Amino acid sequence: MKALRKSGQRDPYSCLAPVYDHMMSHVDYEAWAEYIASLIAKFGNGGRRLVDAGCGTGRFLRALRQRGYRAFGTDISFDMLAECRRRGDDGVWQGDIRNMALRRPADAVVCLYDTLHYLEPGELGVFFQTARNLLNPGGVLIFDVITEGFLRGYWADFSEWDRVKEYDYSRRSWFDPANRCQHTEIRVHNDSQDRTYTEHHRQWLFELDMIPEIAEHNRFSLAGRFGEFTYEPPGEDADRIHFVFRAEAV
Repeated sequence: MKALRKSGQRDPYSCLAPVYDHMMSHVDYEAWAEYIASLIAKFGNGGRRLVDAGCGTGRFLRALRQRGYRAFGTDISFDMLAECRRRGDDGVWQGDIRNMALRRPADAVVCLYDTLHYLEPGELGVFFQTARNLLNPGGVLIFDVITEGFLRGYWADFSEWDRVKEYDYSRRSWFDPANRCQHTEIRVHNDSQDRTYTEHHRQWLFELDMIPEIAEHNRFSLAGRFGEFTYEPPGEDADRIHFVFRAEAV
């Protein structure tokens, strides 16, 4: 008799970690890192010490190191960090973007690829306070957010399936406009264990005009807000917006 397939609910980025890089193979991390490096060069204090908050498997981290940054990474997921370390990267540690700490302050903190959306809107102030405590005066905080138009146009009803190594995985996304919350359910089946795991991700939309107000309250000044990967203000049809804030002197 065939054994029953086992299943289990897991925290986000636990069962997903082994297939994450394959799932994100369409992302040009090198070009994105080049853009971020140009923003740091334009608005930063000239220092090269950097923290990637929510570093995942370390793709941005490695690309920024190749551009001369002394870069460290933190992520809440032990499993994603295990993928970093499997590649020989020991410059990472487990941590929540709401309560990060460093022995020495940094010159730049980056939080990329929708990571910030895992915070509920009421937690943004805590994030800014934490980031400000990590930065030298004149250092920069850079993060990206996605827009409601992008969610409604692309992610509101999205699904895909693929296979890599011994894993089958699928993801299904939907948008809850009443709560301004994007839901993603990810299922990963591990052939070697004959077990299927499920993750449920929740990401929250922000009122964009409130972000600079919260940042200013936490001793940041807005250096720029840019549409997509440009140096121009975001248009009404922008899918992704990059914010750059400068840490003010105490």
